[in-house]
Amino acid sequence: MPRATTAFASAYNRTRVHNIELVRGESRTFRAEFKGAVPVGVTVVAATWRCDCSQVAIMSNATYDDTGTQIRLTAGYWGCAWLKAAVTLSNGDVLEQPVSFESRGGSVLSDTPVAGAMFLQATPAA
Repeated sequence: MPRATTAFASAYNRTRVHNIELVRGESRTFRAEFKGAVPVGVTVVAATWRCDCSQVAIMSNATYDDTGTQIRLTAGYWGCAWLKAAVTLSNGDVLEQPVSFESRGGSVLSDTPVAGAMFLQATPAA
């Protein structure tokens, strides 16, 4: 099992965009970690994920915990997509992590599904 890809949200550079490239058909866990941007004593209480092209970036299994949120990300068709993880904190603040995603290479005979969700509401991690 490959390690998860993680975007670390910065408290100082809130506009930093995380870039991901996967070969068509690959699937892995992608985590948006907000620990460095969240004040001490504050936790994540809700999370959502959005995608502008659900045929390129196929999202599933969204969860969150005290410091971040994660999804299962599968590279569908070749191309680019924008993703955004948004977390609501216990103090009412909302933080976002933008992600630039690219699906490259791979076989045209891939068994990868051709569409996924454009919006996922995360559930608490078990």
